[in-house]
Amino acid sequence: MFTLGAVDLPAAFGFTLLLPPWRNFIRRSGIDAAHHGGAWAAHLRNPGLLLLSATGFLDLGVFVATFNDLTFRLSAPSCGLGQDQISLVFAVFLFWVMSSSTAGLMADRFGRGPVLAAGILCMAAGIALTLLPSLPGMIAGVAAVTIGFLVAHPVANGLAGRMAAGSKGHAASLCLLAYHLGSSCLGSAGGWFWTAGVWPAVAGFNAVLLTHAWSCNAPVADRGAAPGNRVSRMKKPAAHDRQRA
Repeated sequence: MFTLGAVDLPAAFGFTLLLPPWRNFIRRSGIDAAHHGGAWAAHLRNPGLLLLSATGFLDLGVFVATFNDLTFRLSAPSCGLGQDQISLVFAVFLFWVMSSSTAGLMADRFGRGPVLAAGILCMAAGIALTLLPSLPGMIAGVAAVTIGFLVAHPVANGLAGRMAAGSKGHAASLCLLAYHLGSSCLGSAGGWFWTAGVWPAVAGFNAVLLTHAWSCNAPVADRGAAPGNRVSRMKKPAAHDRQRA
């Protein structure tokens, strides 16, 4: 941990120093605590946004609980993997490179709601695969959980802005807050299930969470079923065509 901190802290300062200067920034007046509180209060009255936040809360909880507790199973005598070998399992994060971009393309073609639902189903399939006794099956399950989450996460973030009538940044921040609460609360709760019944209990816990995520996603999917905003991508009519009309 000390080594990670020694590397990450200078990297954070370096990132801050290398940021380009602001361009075309116009400071707005009236942006105070009351403004932020009113914006968040308005979003909390949006049922669709609350369901979307709940979906993110549950999805990231499953993702973190999986990675937290599966390491105990991989290090158990039945698998017998060492710490260096277990760390290689985290190479599935490389799927981030293609999963997020592919999710965006799929959302434009099929709609954000169906793609978000597909991500949840992929995670559920991954949890089922982790119950297999073979090591390749477990690794395939972890990969499926990772891909499913990395498909659902960016699509849900983009859908939050589309569902908000205004103050879209505040809507996105609520969803991110829900994500990280899910990571902290549900990711930690997975450890209780490991203590009670090792990995099958954790898998059952994750299955219940994903079932609730699916039920929360159903109304959201109805709102986000239409393909992405293609109107802005269509060629605008020329000025003389508008004049003719």
